[in-house]
Amino acid sequence: MGLGYAIADNHQLSLAYTRKWDSSHLHHETMGTNTSQQQGNEHIYLHNVDANYNLPFGLQIGISYLNYQNPSQQYLEGTMLDEERILYTNSKQVIDKWLFTADQSHS
Repeated sequence: MGLGYAIADNHQLSLAYTRKWDSSHLHHETMGTNTSQQQGNEHIYLHNVDANYNLPFGLQIGISYLNYQNPSQQYLEGTMLDEERILYTNSKQVIDKWLFTADQSHS
């Protein structure tokens, strides 16, 4: 989603918002000389906001915010040659980032 607005002559404001949400769940089983069962859950969340302001004397000011999260869990249980193995993982990746910019142009 984006929005641009001319406040006055050569004064421009622009805003942009991006969002993504995704989720997946998996389940696998195998049987034979070995058996295994795998289960997993993963989510992806993304929010990004950008704002820019242009001034008539060539100054451009910007701010950007990004929030990204990718929590996931995975469980694997298996047996091979009478040996049982269990594996559990838990990931909590989070990125929170701010960016401030100022740019001056001269002709």
